[in-house]
Amino acid sequence: HRCAVHHQLAGRGLRGCAAYDCHGAGPRATRLFDTTRLTDRQRHEVFLVLRDAHELLWLLSGAATLCPAAEPALAAELADAIAALDALAGGSAAALLAADLAPHRAAADQLLHRLRVALGGSGATRVPQPQAL
Repeated sequence: HRCAVHHQLAGRGLRGCAAYDCHGAGPRATRLFDTTRLTDRQRHEVFLVLRDAHELLWLLSGAATLCPAAEPALAAELADAIAALDALAGGSAAALLAADLAPHRAAADQLLHRLRVALGGSGATRVPQPQAL
């Protein structure tokens, strides 16, 4: 879910994007905005949901690569959580505006906790809360 021009952002004058990684939410939002009429406020709100969903996708995708082969159930749950978030992020603007990411964040938190324990850690990590722009 990376931007195709991410390595050229500063040269193209997109300093804000160069200093900030949206984990692919920007391109997805741009494609959605091309096909949907929204107010500026709605566009902002949709982007915030996409940004949070893409951050969770990034965290869970990274976790999936670390999941031990001895934990097939955990790997399957990570894949299911990734698929659910990707489906949500690929939805309509109306669906995104109505979306509640709290259950996804809680599920991600539990999955990351279980992965940390499976990898021999204490499981004390928590999913970061989204920060306002």
